[in-house]
Amino acid sequence: IGQIRLIMCPIGKSGTNWSWKDRFLVYVHRFDIVPQSSGTNDREPSTQLHLLKRAKHSNGTWVGDIIPVTQLRSPVNLFPRFGASADNRLTPYNSMEHASQFWLNKYWDKNTYLPLSM
Repeated sequence: IGQIRLIMCPIGKSGTNWSWKDRFLVYVHRFDIVPQSSGTNDREPSTQLHLLKRAKHSNGTWVGDIIPVTQLRSPVNLFPRFGASADNRLTPYNSMEHASQFWLNKYWDKNTYLPLSM
């Protein structure tokens, strides 16, 4: 799962036959699934939702990848994991930037629900 940050189309040197002509690439920040203590199931027991956290390098910066747009499969709905109380700084506009953990909402639509429920 990744958060799209940039969509780009590389431009090759003019006059050369370039294999990436008319192909788009996407820069994404990656999320990792947080293993749950329930054993083999990676879902939180009471909600049956997957818990995600941003993938980070050892220095704390987010892990980003460049992938072909053809590898994107489906949009998903993530919402912040608040815990006992929500951070007062969070707004609808910055929650994806400031929150550190997110729930993967399998109830968002039927096309998301069925694969994530199995």
